Amino acid sequence: MGYFMPSDVDKLVLGYLKEENCAATYSVFLNESRRLVEYAEFLKVGLEYPTKVGGKGLLDILEEYGIMKKQDAVLQTQSMLWNRLDSVILQLRRQYVVPKPNAVSLPREQVNLLPNRLRPSSQKGDLRFYSSILLARLLEYIKMEIRCFLA
Repeated sequence: MGYFMPSDVDKLVLGYLKEENCAATYSVFLNESRRLVEYAEFLKVGLEYPTKVGGKGLLDILEEYGIMKKQDAVLQTQSMLWNRLDSVILQLRRQYVVPKPNAVSLPREQVNLLPNRLRPSSQKGDLRFYSSILLARLLEYIKMEIRCFLA
């Protein structure tokens, strides 16, 4: 089964039935479960052992499991978003063509992402500096969108 022994599972269920005041179901389950024969014998002589496993009852274990599954889902979502970001960055790097020095101008969409004072013109030398600023701003924008989504 894994982490719990079969008798542990039966004890957890028995403890849950007792906590919920299901006396009839408790008695039937205690008598029908072959894994609780020894436990039932001890009850007959007045000895009662804990029905918790590792100090936790069935509801405690289920609550912890639910929290772990929720955290796992969040981590998977974050991982998926980071993978998408990596994919977008890779696509941008592949698609982004750095203009040659002395090129007339950048395409209009790219120029609009730069402030007026940084817009390249044909008189300026190497446009790679402006390309790196543009790419850095795009990456910062994508990171900001991811942070907003995760918040």
